Amino acid sequence: MKILGFDPGRENFAWAFLKDERCHDHGFVQTIGSLSFDDLHDELGRFWRDVERLIVNKKPDLVALERMQHRPKFGGGAVVEYINLMIGAALVLARRNGVRVMLVPANTWKRHIIKVQGRDPKAPFSMATQRMTIKAPKGAMRKRKGQMVPKKTETIEVHGVLAGQRGHDDTGNGQQITPHEADAAGLGCYCWYKMTRVDIVPRVLT
Repeated sequence: MKILGFDPGRENFAWAFLKDERCHDHGFVQTIGSLSFDDLHDELGRFWRDVERLIVNKKPDLVALERMQHRPKFGGGAVVEYINLMIGAALVLARRNGVRVMLVPANTWKRHIIKVQGRDPKAPFSMATQRMTIKAPKGAMRKRKGQMVPKKTETIEVHGVLAGQRGHDDTGNGQQITPHEADAAGLGCYCWYKMTRVDIVPRVLT
């Protein structure tokens, strides 16, 4: 199984390539920067060539794309317009090259990562910041300066390749992975599970 995962963004359109149950490579596609008549032809052409080159060279069995839904706090309609244009182009390119596509909402694959890590699924978690906020159970206590005091909310770091560790590529020289590329890898892990019922998160995280 080989999966090419894309984490679309207005400024960062990241990808990660998974095979042999590992994240072998990752990077970015330059985004479409303008929708004006003077710029769009060239901008779309460059984006199209970059994505098609990835699909042709990597030969994935599946292209995984995160769905972009309206988020007023993050630029709203303008952001969605740019990102969905790029998602549409990627969908067409996958179809033209005979590769199946899976579209996944962000919260769906992130809940999967949290579940397989044994974390509280109700705890706020962001792959972009690699942090999870844990609220202490009611009545929980901790020791501080020799006295027992109530536990409070704490933030913990999530370690492994999805938290900025060295990635794994075909040359054996892992490149430092960014949060956006980590999201693409996390999405790929989820789609791998959906296709095979094999959870590869523990292997990707090592």
